[in-house]
Amino acid sequence: MLIVDDEPMNIRLLEKILAPMEGVDVVSTTYAREAMSLFEVHRPDLVLLDLHMPELDGLDVLRLISGVVAADDFVPVMVLTADVARESRHDVLAAGAHDFLVKPLDASEVTLRVANALHTRALHVIVERNRGELARRVHDLEEDAVTERRRVAEEIRQLREVIDGPRLEMVYQPIVELRGRETTGFEALSRFLATPTRPPDQWFAEAARHSLRGELEFLAVSLALHGLRRITNDQFLSINVAPEIMVTSDFRTSLDAQCSDLSRIVFELTEHSRVDEYAPLLETMSEFRARGARFAVDDAGSGFASFSHVLKLQPEWIKLDIEFTRGIDHDPARRAIAAALVQFASEVGSNVIAEGIENEGEFETLIDIGVPYGQGYFLARPGPLSQ
Repeated sequence: MLIVDDEPMNIRLLEKILAPMEGVDVVSTTYAREAMSLFEVHRPDLVLLDLHMPELDGLDVLRLISGVVAADDFVPVMVLTADVARESRHDVLAAGAHDFLVKPLDASEVTLRVANALHTRALHVIVERNRGELARRVHDLEEDAVTERRRVAEEIRQLREVIDGPRLEMVYQPIVELRGRETTGFEALSRFLATPTRPPDQWFAEAARHSLRGELEFLAVSLALHGLRRITNDQFLSINVAPEIMVTSDFRTSLDAQCSDLSRIVFELTEHSRVDEYAPLLETMSEFRARGARFAVDDAGSGFASFSHVLKLQPEWIKLDIEFTRGIDHDPARRAIAAALVQFASEVGSNVIAEGIENEGEFETLIDIGVPYGQGYFLARPGPLSQ
């Protein structure tokens, strides 16, 4: 608090009155011309200013203070005066004073008015601090939004590069009848020739986030279908398709333009997509089955490929998830799950394909359990059909 009064007695009285107030530091001067330098050094929260002083009166000091206080700042100024003339009070308030005290000073009134002024100043400080924090948060959010827009734009650019390039190729992994080790079909798998390097499921998930999943799947299916010409007539081609894409008219149109005979096609319904409406999917499956297509439920036991899902779809093939294949030769629990799936598949008229067979132990164990078909690195790695 800054006190400016040319009478030392008034300053001592005010200091005595204000002494019991906790947290209040007082700076004072009897020279009006010193007021501004003290104001700029101490940046007080309240100014008590005498009105009539020699050399420089309170109105002049008040105008100087108003000139240095920022437009968005608030520093209350309380004028001390024995001048009760109406015009004087009008001039004081017009010059920017927020209150006044009439001399001789009443201790109780001084304490109350000072406390009220300091409370108002404290509220202003809190509001400004919050406003500053809000402004920083808004700025951060705006920067985050810009960063997010750039990230999204970059992801879309990468996807468009893949789709329009195209920068996608298909590799094929044999699906083998385990006991005879005869290749009965091939699964077409996408390989992305673009950066960043990451698994195909992440590319497809990103395409879904940007409403490009359909275009990307159409491209993958189109490229995969080229493999039909490179495999024998007694072998099938398994193609991964998300259920929500397969039911679209655009997918059917794209498929019709490339392949009218679906008798050698197995559609693998990817496990990472929840089916909320089964009716459209079952209708599409029925239409494709009438043209010879068969269906597989991918990764049974993980994702959304539950037994309820299998019962609704009645697929010709059920694929045992790699999680249950890996280490099955050393894990009785995995063997029990695989054996149960073989029995379940037999009851519903499906065949089981074990995914991810990586060693001879897993291979022999799956045969012993009765799993009829499999694929994995132990049998053959994915590659061009020419291999």
